[in-house]
Amino acid sequence: MAKISFDSEGLVVDWFSFNLEGLVDPGIIAGRLSKYFTPHSLIDNVPGIAFHGFRKKYKVFIHQSTGSKGYWIGTKIIFSGKNASYFYKLLKNRNFDLSLLKFEEHTLSLGRIDICFSRPNDWSHSSKSFDAFLVDSRSQIQHRTNTKYIKLQDFPNGKMLKVNRRNNSRHYRVYQKDEDETVRFELELKHRQTKLVQDYLFENQLDVFEHQLVIQYFQYSNQVLRSD
Repeated sequence: MAKISFDSEGLVVDWFSFNLEGLVDPGIIAGRLSKYFTPHSLIDNVPGIAFHGFRKKYKVFIHQSTGSKGYWIGTKIIFSGKNASYFYKLLKNRNFDLSLLKFEEHTLSLGRIDICFSRPNDWSHSSKSFDAFLVDSRSQIQHRTNTKYIKLQDFPNGKMLKVNRRNNSRHYRVYQKDEDETVRFELELKHRQTKLVQDYLFENQLDVFEHQLVIQYFQYSNQVLRSD
């Protein structure tokens, strides 16, 4: 059987985040990651001490939660967009050691991963036909699944279809990116879904990690989108 991977299926990692339970000093993580990324820290969503080291091309966002605005105390390490793609490239090429994110006294978990597929919106796929595709997909979800939350929003560059709420373990989005005229199909995974695959990531079994996520991505896409 042919090997299934992100590259073989044209999928891109668009978000990677980790949770460190109980860690209340984001400066430790900032120091460890500064070799690869420019750290930006926030404490309860308020910008923290600026990092004045040599600036890198890619960024990492380090969010500390003190518990003052909720029950959780710890630090989130967030790579978004191209920063996430670069982070995963470092992992695959063995140029980054995940042990940099680990502490004996704090539990590390995979908080969220977004996987997306993008395709050009060429002349044969007008905005009108794309919007019709989203409307038909919404109808399919309503009639074929038990999904309770489906939202079709209007934006200046077209419609966006959202399936499930953002706090659900799976949140799906389809929309057109105006800046590069592509259509993006994006699956956001967290909670139970990340727990199912995080051991493969932490044990450096990236081939199994990707295989599991690719299967889940396409199975879920087939559930919520019009098949043609």
